[in-house]
Amino acid sequence: MQVYKLSTDEFGRELTQHGSIDFPCAGYDESFSKFLLGEVPWHWHEELEIVVVYEGSTRVEYIGGDMQVSVGEGILINSNTAHRLTRIGETECKIRNFLLIPNLLSGQSENKIFRNYIYPVCSNRSLQVMKFTPENPWHQELLAQFDKAFEAYSLAKPGFEMAVVSGLMEFWRLICVNRPDLLAAVSDSSADERRIKLIMEFIDVNYMENITVRTISSSANISESECFRVFKRTLKSSPIDYLLKIRLQKASAVLLNADRSVQEIALDSGFNSSAYFTKKFRAFFGITPSEYRKGKRRED
Repeated sequence: MQVYKLSTDEFGRELTQHGSIDFPCAGYDESFSKFLLGEVPWHWHEELEIVVVYEGSTRVEYIGGDMQVSVGEGILINSNTAHRLTRIGETECKIRNFLLIPNLLSGQSENKIFRNYIYPVCSNRSLQVMKFTPENPWHQELLAQFDKAFEAYSLAKPGFEMAVVSGLMEFWRLICVNRPDLLAAVSDSSADERRIKLIMEFIDVNYMENITVRTISSSANISESECFRVFKRTLKSSPIDYLLKIRLQKASAVLLNADRSVQEIALDSGFNSSAYFTKKFRAFFGITPSEYRKGKRRED
């Protein structure tokens, strides 16, 4: 089952359960064109995420940085790392990814494998995203282990869970052997990361209200000027542009799932008029809200 409509709580943490309680791991084969707004919006989750691109390119944004990932390349997104994925250009981007709870690789969290090799990396906030390229010999081996695990997951033959864990454990072992520096130091979240998560939480809860830069900055106990700087450093955006995009995301989801008027949806999404909502919606999507609703429902 693919997950194209991301659901998050008031903290921006993803609510989707990946896998099951007794096997907390899920693999997905996804196309960006099927995501709402054609992107994976800002969010974070406890699970580690491994992404490999097999068509097109994606830009991966995280707090304080971004990188392009193209065909044949992959990334590891660390546990609890806020991130966003967007397609580069008009060409379709397709990815395969695993999401897994870290202790799937070690079993009980009290054992030596978790203490020495899993926890130090997952809790090291200096590591948010790690990129892998086939030109690097050990990266190539690591990507091969991902393919091995993903094939086992996709075929789902009896005992596939053991083959998936085997491939992912070897994937992790290669990281630990080749990047021992990641095991040595555990660093806390940066000030920017803590602040932007507070702001994301505030906007996600209050997007339908009359929000200003002052109220946004107050949610993180910083000045308005510092708020602009934090957004520029972390999300490469402005507070108002981010707020606008969240409102459009919320409104577009309601357009598809509720038989309510455009005016009602606009006002409930924080826009002061349906005309302004339609103007911004057309600028972002290239079509009106009504056209978007009709077109997406025909696709479904």
